[in-house]
Amino acid sequence: MCAEAEVAVPGIATLATSEGFGPATKSLVPAAAVIAIREGVEKALSGNYNNSLPILAGEFELVVEYTNPTDAYRNSWYPGMEHIAPRTLRFNAQDYFEIQRAIRFVV
Repeated sequence: MCAEAEVAVPGIATLATSEGFGPATKSLVPAAAVIAIREGVEKALSGNYNNSLPILAGEFELVVEYTNPTDAYRNSWYPGMEHIAPRTLRFNAQDYFEIQRAIRFVV
């Protein structure tokens, strides 16, 4: 996940507390993870992180597919929501925070 975040947002500070190996995971013990995270956050916040902010798109789309058509119908009443299929809703917005607000109500 750290490598993917670094590709998506150059300059982002990451810290791996676990590593996957097929079905197994190697992790730091909780006490060591807390220390490493604290040190990582302190280091990240002491630097210039303004260049790490992602560039947002001009328009956003949220598509939610439910397992039950009744849930889709119930949540289709959210303002601006489109009921595009029996179990699927779509919401478009130019403000990312409108997408976040919609997620809180319909997911």
